[in-house]
Amino acid sequence: MIKKIAKRLLFLYIYIYIFFFYGEIAN
Repeated sequence: MIKKIAKRLLFLYIYIYIFFFYGEIAN
């Protein structure tokens, strides 16, 4: 159960990181 939540949280963190990374490149 905790593993499933951690996996989702990790994917969410990566998604946000990529979002900000692309934002920096755009500017």
